[in-house]
Amino acid sequence: MRVVLDTNIIVSAALDTQAHLVPHGRPSLCVVLALSGVVTLVASPELLAEYAAVLARPRFKLPPQLVRDYLASIRARTTIAAPAPIPVGLVTDPNDTHVLACAIGGRADFLVTGNVRDFPAHYRRTRIVRPAEFVAALLTGVE
Repeated sequence: MRVVLDTNIIVSAALDTQAHLVPHGRPSLCVVLALSGVVTLVASPELLAEYAAVLARPRFKLPPQLVRDYLASIRARTTIAAPAPIPVGLVTDPNDTHVLACAIGGRADFLVTGNVRDFPAHYRRTRIVRPAEFVAALLTGVE
């Protein structure tokens, strides 16, 4: 199963990891599943750059070493995808177009995001879901 994790999932998981000895949120579970190889994490170079830029924002107060280690783990487990063309207006927030373009170009089964309202429910083979829906689909074997 191939999955793209939106930046908000990556950031939520990092904040959860920093706040708890054992991360427990659904975004954290999505990241653990990807980093452990249970699912194939797909990202474009632009999405990886966005992860790095957002994680480094001062408002998150994430230690630089944690950010470096976290990003290194992500990069080590990521399959790089070339973004596919996406019709204008398909994504309501133009800043999120590259995320769906990555999912389509990377033949992702799922795009996991906390902002499902910005995306269609599905496009081509990719379902756009919240973390809880992704975990439920994985547990039930739905693709």
